Amino acid sequence: MATNNPHERVLLLAPTGRDALLISGDLVRSRLAPVVCDDATMLAAEIPAGAGLAIIAEEAMNASAIATLARVLKEQPPWSDLPLIVLSCAGDSAAITNPWLAELGPLGNVTVIERPVRPATLISVVRAAVRARSRQYDVERLLRDLEVAQDRLRTIVESAEDYAIVNLDLDGCITYWNAGAERLLGYKEQAVHGQHFEFMFPEDEQSAGAPSRELNTAIRTGHAESEGWRIRSDGSRFWASGVLRPTRDAGGAITGFVKVMRDMTEQRQYAERLAEQAKALQRSNEDLQRFAYVASHDLQEPLRMIGSYSQLLVRKNADRLDEDSQQFVRFIVAGVERMRCLIRDLLDFSRLTSENAHEPMPVECHAVLGLALQHLQFKISETGAKVTFDRLPVVLANETRLLQVFQNLIGNALKYCQTTPRVHVSAARDGEYWRIAIRDNGIGIDPEHQEKVFGLFQRLHTRTEYPGTGIGLATCKRIVEQHGGRIWVESGKGEGSTFYFTLPAAEAAAVSHTAQLIANAS
Repeated sequence: MATNNPHERVLLLAPTGRDALLISGDLVRSRLAPVVCDDATMLAAEIPAGAGLAIIAEEAMNASAIATLARVLKEQPPWSDLPLIVLSCAGDSAAITNPWLAELGPLGNVTVIERPVRPATLISVVRAAVRARSRQYDVERLLRDLEVAQDRLRTIVESAEDYAIVNLDLDGCITYWNAGAERLLGYKEQAVHGQHFEFMFPEDEQSAGAPSRELNTAIRTGHAESEGWRIRSDGSRFWASGVLRPTRDAGGAITGFVKVMRDMTEQRQYAERLAEQAKALQRSNEDLQRFAYVASHDLQEPLRMIGSYSQLLVRKNADRLDEDSQQFVRFIVAGVERMRCLIRDLLDFSRLTSENAHEPMPVECHAVLGLALQHLQFKISETGAKVTFDRLPVVLANETRLLQVFQNLIGNALKYCQTTPRVHVSAARDGEYWRIAIRDNGIGIDPEHQEKVFGLFQRLHTRTEYPGTGIGLATCKRIVEQHGGRIWVESGKGEGSTFYFTLPAAEAAAVSHTAQLIANAS
């Protein structure tokens, strides 16, 4: 009977033909696979191929056979303890079997059964031996799987050249040191094996007890994370980030530690450069804010003087100035007014960068739009514009800044229109944001200029065609981006424009301060 399970193979050495046939038949009926061996040499050759047990008749053994069998049993792997069932003759056979049992006993699990033996008894003993042998093969498979896993882990650990992986015993002394540790710290494993891992730390941290604290933290909390300077074999320093964890046995007792480190020097230097750049940028913004404030105030005074004295000149000398001279003065006054508007808008734009905006809060867009339309009421009446809107949502925003966006976008829609302006404001959900759209019937924007219009001082028309400073859309872009949104325009020349911007959504039940004021006033 053939079998794929080695523990079901029963090796049989019984030189008396009838005994071998009888035993083989009993084994086959028990769904086992007997292998009849002609002599001890054949038996010894079958053992390495795998077997559940060996049944040996006493009369088949002699000094040569015992030596052959003993040699094979000695070569068994540590997990293997091959069961041997010896069929002895009754009575005086003990004197014969005892000497070679004494030699084979330490090499295998030997059971002696005196003949005659009932088939049921023999099969019962064989099955017990087969079950025991099956467990041995289970152990062998587990050991083989464990060896494969260890080889894979060893390959992974040795291939992790960017990480230093170090094993420590309970005292913190090194028991393993991978190639990454050798590359990072510069020591060969033989040079550091058995040393306490404190040599990696700078002297001041060693004196302060940092290595011991790291071990104690790992024992107490299950891991210890650390960042700091560490020392290489050549005395150079590197910034290390690592973690130390305890290793445990099957019972949960701590058997040692594993420490994993990585060189983070470049990342630290990069972070320091970013921090320095951020500080420099902050200083630059502060300087820019002071400059803008001083410049605006210092420029306002001479502008007022120019405007005032120009108008005074006209009033006192109206009868002596011809029409051209009076026109020149009007040009001066108009230029002064444009400069005032430019300085005011530029100062407002600079404050968007340098001032700390209030924390975004739930804001009722509908209410803010209402305020913007109130501020634009004169222009709406002057142009006969019709402004319509859907119910707008609640967003997370700074109320004052959102008011600026609505005023600038709707104000542009009223300005850049050659017929009666028609403006519609709507909103649609876009994931975690609301997308707000302001559509007009104005002159439109050529697609090649649709990015340009959001730049500072970017104008597509002369001041005589459409007045303005070229800062309004740049201000809208800065405000929306500060809220984590984006702004864009879809348009075609002569087809009107739709400006879109997104803002984070808030709970619909939230009511802004402005909405409360409007509700209270009504």
